[in-house]
Amino acid sequence: MKLLKNELETLKVLYFNRNATKSEISEQTRLSNFLVSTAVDSLLKKGLVEESGDIPSRRGRPSSKYRIKPDSGYFLGVSADINSIIIVLVDSLGRLLEEGEYSFEYESESRNIDGFIERLIGKIDDFMKANVSDIGRLRMIGMGIPGIVDTEKGIWLRGLRIPGVSNINIKELLQEKYGIEVIIEDVARTVTYYASTAGSGRGIDNFVIIHLGYGVGGGVFVNGEIYKGSHGFAGEIGHMIVEPDGYRCHCGNIGCLETVASVDGILHHLNDRKGEIIVSTMHSHDFHDKRFEKLDDVLEAAGNGDNLTRKVLFDIGLMIGDAVSNIILFFNPKAILITGPNSVLKDYIEGAIWQRVRNRVISEFLADFKLEFCNYSSDNESYGAALLARETYWRQEILKLS
Repeated sequence: MKLLKNELETLKVLYFNRNATKSEISEQTRLSNFLVSTAVDSLLKKGLVEESGDIPSRRGRPSSKYRIKPDSGYFLGVSADINSIIIVLVDSLGRLLEEGEYSFEYESESRNIDGFIERLIGKIDDFMKANVSDIGRLRMIGMGIPGIVDTEKGIWLRGLRIPGVSNINIKELLQEKYGIEVIIEDVARTVTYYASTAGSGRGIDNFVIIHLGYGVGGGVFVNGEIYKGSHGFAGEIGHMIVEPDGYRCHCGNIGCLETVASVDGILHHLNDRKGEIIVSTMHSHDFHDKRFEKLDDVLEAAGNGDNLTRKVLFDIGLMIGDAVSNIILFFNPKAILITGPNSVLKDYIEGAIWQRVRNRVISEFLADFKLEFCNYSSDNESYGAALLARETYWRQEILKLS
């Protein structure tokens, strides 16, 4: 859509301020009231702007406020993992309109990457048919995927926990399928974007996300922007070595944080250590036949006071603390935000993390430092991807901002 300079200046004010009166737009753009009024009227006719209410005035008529029209464009956010596909739809104000969650068992339903992608596209199709009434207003798709992603080119280099991924140009594949721009990001960085715009990171210029789930990832937010590195790989916290004699990781190394703090890593440690001579409420004649199968089993045992479970979780917390300490020393962030499904283990790992941090980090680094476990929802990854798509579209396609 071609826009005049004064229209672009007006839209910038509304984009960054949510809504504004004509006089406020004039003040910020330094355009005359006449030019602003002309620009607003034109944007109203083009369907990009709408009135959002009035401000009472002591003299004369109230002043109307304007905002970007919510239905001027819609954005799809997708997060895909080995267990589920979650899709959300947001409007041009970034408001969540619809969401869908689809379970997916990679091993049982599709043992090759082609089947995985076929399943992914099928679920996007289903969601769009059910929730996007005007496909012509779908402006961009944002997707968060696990593994190693070249975000500049949109190439899925390695899936790590998802076998069979090797240099898949998933960006090009989806753009050809849907005919609109697609942005691809590491799933942990879509959570980082969510945190910076709608979550616990709002108002913090420098923070690091640690995302604990079926994998372990991270995002680095520096001076108000996500730091991606030269190829978009920055933030692979999950592959920091914390247990040199531990388990082998999907990446090929031994003792990565992911082998410790992921769901599988936690279950692996607990099941391997069940034979330790620790007083445990689970000790019984058939104790050695029982296995921790899911995170709920861990929470139940820890909540019931099981000493073995609590001891293992404390040790895992210490190793997470090693990673946190290194991050603090390297980045000196204002905050480290821990999120993801495994953040529900806060009560059993937070103390250990702090113990390690206080032992290993110079005290001056901890002045005003905050370690926070976020309130996590399963749509945070896809919502972040949708918000990132919205920002990319408005800043680059409409406002022409670098």
